[in-house]
Amino acid sequence: MADVRAHHLEKVVDRIYGAVGDPETWGDVLQEIAEALGARGALIFRPSANASETQGFWSPSIDDLVDWAIRGDGKELHNPRPARALRFALGRAATESDLFSQVELDKDPYNREMIARLGYRWEAGGVLAMIDGAPLLFTTQRRGNKERFGSSELEAMEALFPHFTRAAQISIRLALARAEGVLFAFDQMACGGILLGHNGRVLKVNACAEQLMGKGIDIAGGRIVASNSAGNAALQGIIQAALASEVGLKRERTRPTVVIERYESGPLIAYAIPLRGGIRDVFNPGKAILVLEEPEARRQVASSALAEAFGLTPAEVRVAVALAQGKDPATIAEEHRVSIGTIRSQLKSLMAKTDTHRQAELVTLVLLYTVNQVR
Repeated sequence: MADVRAHHLEKVVDRIYGAVGDPETWGDVLQEIAEALGARGALIFRPSANASETQGFWSPSIDDLVDWAIRGDGKELHNPRPARALRFALGRAATESDLFSQVELDKDPYNREMIARLGYRWEAGGVLAMIDGAPLLFTTQRRGNKERFGSSELEAMEALFPHFTRAAQISIRLALARAEGVLFAFDQMACGGILLGHNGRVLKVNACAEQLMGKGIDIAGGRIVASNSAGNAALQGIIQAALASEVGLKRERTRPTVVIERYESGPLIAYAIPLRGGIRDVFNPGKAILVLEEPEARRQVASSALAEAFGLTPAEVRVAVALAQGKDPATIAEEHRVSIGTIRSQLKSLMAKTDTHRQAELVTLVLLYTVNQVR
């Protein structure tokens, strides 16, 4: 049995809480945990019936496993492990041998392919918590040339599980607080803002959106829908485009902005802004914001004020304005006939100059530099 590096695990506890404020470090934290457990890699994830929609963080050393399971042939196979893990109590660690008999493991196509193609034979983990009714799981892996996980590794994992759970709870609260700030900013701009979860369900609605809904657009079954069938199809298209997973298949091209017809009222302009940190962030329930505007109240960015305030170049201002209009980098690159790499470079410079770290934060800032549009 591999020796657990207890002193490494003690140090990594602080890193778990540090990742709450900087989700981009989760991969490195999980790598440290895996190494302390004598494993190749570790993964925190929320399973999905559609493998390509799985959300999670993982250590870089198991990119091959994640790539196979989410993008490759593995996504076509049923993975029975998450469902079996739910039979155990929250916070209890178990191995693959606790979940299945040897006969079941030998017969399971997912298990056979994972061993044959990638060499991953041993696994241990457990259910950390239930978030919005869905399980949050931790797993760690070893290849077949290593020995299976033993009792000391399982005990070490169980000691870490409460810290993961508390970090998840804090992360969710912080994410919702940030989202509420974004919704408030849209309120100040006379824009409706609707926070959407990973499956398109409505999580929060600002005051302006509440006033704009009804007689043509409303919430039904926890989702935002338009009464007009053509308008609803376009609306669902932009929502799904914004929710498209970073690890999923090629995104379908949809109009970035749609017009929603309303009864006894003027039309609404709708566009969706993906919360880019939130798509992979397993702790962030908010994945996108649907923005609703009345055309007569539509506003334009004061480009000169924005440029002067942050020292932006004309090209950077164009990118900032386009993002505020709900366009994604690929669309901006196509419209300006430049490479996507150029747009990403300008976006990186924009965030550095404005001291923002997420695309949604940048858009919120840009919206503060808007004025009433003269018609």
